[in-house]
Amino acid sequence: MPLNLAQRRTLNNFKTTPYVSGFQGLVRGITNTEVEVEVDWTSVENTTDPDWVLRDECKYVKEYFFSHLENALKKVCADDFGKDAFKAKIKKVTIANSERDDVPFVEGNIKLLDGTLAILTSLRGNVYIGEGMIQEFLEQNL
Repeated sequence: MPLNLAQRRTLNNFKTTPYVSGFQGLVRGITNTEVEVEVDWTSVENTTDPDWVLRDECKYVKEYFFSHLENALKKVCADDFGKDAFKAKIKKVTIANSERDDVPFVEGNIKLLDGTLAILTSLRGNVYIGEGMIQEFLEQNL
């Protein structure tokens, strides 16, 4: 179901906030690399529950797409070992929304392939990929 005008405005306003527009720079600062961060906004726009996903000025998009990744990277890259390991293996991070209710339990929703860390999470309440899952995946795969 396509977003209505008010929902499109809400999402666009969120995408242009300093936090979101500066997120790639934030990640680069944490990881000490020139990593690219790519958000699949179409996957957000195509959600089946836009009222939930976009409520409270997109607080769930911020939390599930950005904050969890930021916090996990701060822990993984807290020292030179983590920064060096990240730099050696990751050149790009992609984040997308899934409509599945079992996202955290499906293998492959966090993967590292050809220098790309791909995170497929859910914006639907309690079925997201959390910072602990991202941190654990990175620590096991870097």
